[in-house]
Amino acid sequence: MSIGTTPENIWIFPGLTINHDSYKVLIGEKEVPLTRKEYELLFYMAKSQGTVFTREDILLNVWEYGSSGYVRTVDTYIKRLRNKLYKVSSHVASYIITVWGVGYKFDIPSSTSLAEVL
Repeated sequence: MSIGTTPENIWIFPGLTINHDSYKVLIGEKEVPLTRKEYELLFYMAKSQGTVFTREDILLNVWEYGSSGYVRTVDTYIKRLRNKLYKVSSHVASYIITVWGVGYKFDIPSSTSLAEVL
């Protein structure tokens, strides 16, 4: 499934809208309150849907840390992000996938329909 983007820098997925200009995330019509880092983590993974990122990749590109000494920071933020998404839609929260022994990815099952999401 491909990512939809508009000239206004809005990324659209089934049931999930990410507005990069305003740093807002919507599930359906409901805004999900995220911290700046939670938003940046979600956007970083979503804009490269299906790509597996190591914790080190995420640290370097979201936190701009060059050290792997903080890899558990990524785990903590992934957990917080999933919890916030889950409160609105368990289906959208499942877009953030753990790739055991490697890291994380943002992906949407090909069979996902909008009715399942909301």
